[in-house]
This record gives sequence, structure tokens and C-alpha cells, in this order.
Amino acid sequence: MLPGPRAGPLPPPKLQNKSKQQQQQSNPNNSNNSTPSEIRKEIKKQPLDENFYPNVGEAIRTLRDELPRVFQDDLSYDIYTDDVGLVDEFTGAHNHIYGKNGYKTVFKNIRIVAHVLFTGAHLDILRIWQPDERRITIRWTVRATPRLFGGWVAPDVSLDGISEYHLDGEGKVYQHVVERRDWDVSRMIADRAAQLWPNLAVDNKKSGIPSFFGPLSQSQQTTSSYDESS
Repeated sequence: MLPGPRAGPLPPPKLQNKSKQQQQQSNPNNSNNSTPSEIRKEIKKQPLDENFYPNVGEAIRTLRDELPRVFQDDLSYDIYTDDVGLVDEFTGAHNHIYGKNGYKTVFKNIRIVAHVLFTGAHLDILRIWQPDERRITIRWTVRATPRLFGGWVAPDVSLDGISEYHLDGEGKVYQHVVERRDWDVSRMIADRAAQLWPNLAVDNKKSGIPSFFGPLSQSQQTTSSYDESS
């Protein structure tokens, strides 16, 4: 005969290492209710780790060496946090992507789009500087020749932008803000991508196509919500 259930009080539940609030404080990008600016203000409260400055130096060297080959080779992702966010401040909260896997997908799709739509795509770094110790700013320009069929010849196009890499207390990149694009080229790329992948180009969040390739309203073309002091 099998023994019946043992009488007595139930064992206490296992304690979690961190409460939900503590997890959000240590990883503010996980909070769905926080704006990118609020996340930056929260992380700025973190004290600097002893490895902060070595990690910042490694991040600068990595970005300097890898970004010029972004259309040919994948990046290394050691300089980023697991919940790194890619933020397009011009088009609002609906175009933010969080998580290292999503970040990798974006750059994979950038390489695919560049290969299909252009020849000779390359990125030139114009300047790298630190407005403060918590930010790495890179001004860049992309040049490429559009692929046209039927023997048509198209002039080269360029796309200018600024990337802000925000650093946490350990010197890791937790947020990448893309700012100040060339809208005419962006619309041309979006229109061409929509012709090739009509189902993907509709929803940037599902497809992983970077939001700065998407169409903008007139107000979004003339107004920036990015605050460099945040």
C-alpha cells in the first residue's frame, strides 16, 4: 500500500534573488513603461564600476574598428549589455528595439538590405568624441550606388547620421540612439524595400528592419525629440 500524503505545513516558497522592482532598477531597459530618456536618467544614478574606464576604451576601439565594415561583417557584441536598446528618437517609442538578439537581427537585416539594394556600400566615420564620460558619439556617413535593372545608371547616394552610445556604470553600451538622418535617402530606401519585401516593410517591430528606413510624417521630418543633455 502506498503511503498517503505527509501531514504538516507546506514548505516555504523559494525566495527570489531579486524583487521585480530591484530587477528593473538594475536593468531599466526591461521596464516597458519607461521612455529612453527616463532610462538614461535612471542609469546615470549608478556609481561607476572599477572597470568603467577600461571598458569605455574597449568600446571606443571596437566601434572605431568595426563600424566601417558594418555592411560586410557582423559586429562583436561584448561591449553591449544583454538588454541593449536601439532607439530612433525621431519616430517615437513604437520604433525602439530592446535586447541583444533584436540588436543583432537589426544589423543582420542592414547587411541584407545593403547587399540587395546597393553596390559598394560603405560607412565612413567622420568623428568620434565623448560629450561626457557616459556617452560615446560618432558622426558617420554612408555612401553607396543603387542597384538598378535594365541598364539604368544611378548616381551614388549618401546617408548622414549621428550615433549616441550611452554607457552604464560598468562602461557597457545599454542604449544606442540613432539621430539626424538624411530623410530623402531614407524614403528612397524605404520605398525600394517595400517593393521587394511588402510584408516585411509594413511592420518594423516584427521584421527587424531598422526604423530609420521607414517613412515619416511631415512633423517627424522637422522635429526632433532628442535631448542631448539627457
